[in-house]
Amino acid sequence: MHHDHAGVVPEAAGTATLSGMTGPGAAERKHVRSPRSLEADSKASEMLPAITQILRDRGPEGFALGAIAADLGTSSRMLIYHFGSRDELLGRVMKLLRNDTIALLGAPPPIGLDEAIGRFWNYYVHAGHISDMQLFFHMASRRFEEPDRFDDFASTAVDGWVHFFTVAAEADGMEESAARTVSRLTLATLRGIIVDYLITGDLANGERSLDAYRAMVSSMTGAAVRGRSRTSRRAVSG
Repeated sequence: MHHDHAGVVPEAAGTATLSGMTGPGAAERKHVRSPRSLEADSKASEMLPAITQILRDRGPEGFALGAIAADLGTSSRMLIYHFGSRDELLGRVMKLLRNDTIALLGAPPPIGLDEAIGRFWNYYVHAGHISDMQLFFHMASRRFEEPDRFDDFASTAVDGWVHFFTVAAEADGMEESAARTVSRLTLATLRGIIVDYLITGDLANGERSLDAYRAMVSSMTGAAVRGRSRTSRRAVSG
């Protein structure tokens, strides 16, 4: 996938940089939001749903500032003013898209972790949304390169999905702490198998790996249910 970084700017418009500060944080750059930036944020929030729809309609290759601006009746310069850069715009769109996807896959709540895994895999791999994962990995690399940026993208990149899988694991009878641990492992495993598929194009091997992981999950959740059942019986007999 080709990523066009044209239009990326080092600082968002309307952000003031303070330097020459004393104290422990003197070496760090501090940013203060100006009223103009707050106005830009408000306008940006209004534009996000329409931009998200453009991404859905055109896919990642059509996600160019010029094309988006033309559809919205504005200019690339104004998009940079409102969002700061192409990747910052993409990060905000990805957050909105992810939250919508979690809500979609969570209704009704999956009856167990295996069903939640199946919904995630089928949505991204078989229902035509693999480009969402391409964009996710692009933004993940940008966040790694610049850890002080792309907070909108990062804010729910892990926790939102971990909550989705935790609810499903708890429905299988797992305790909350164990459910959260297994859910984080599940998210990492699914993303790992998908990136393997994106690199190799080998879906068959990817799905064999997925089946093996689902068998492990079934064993874990079954053990959790049996353990809780034994504990319950001991409590009753005691």
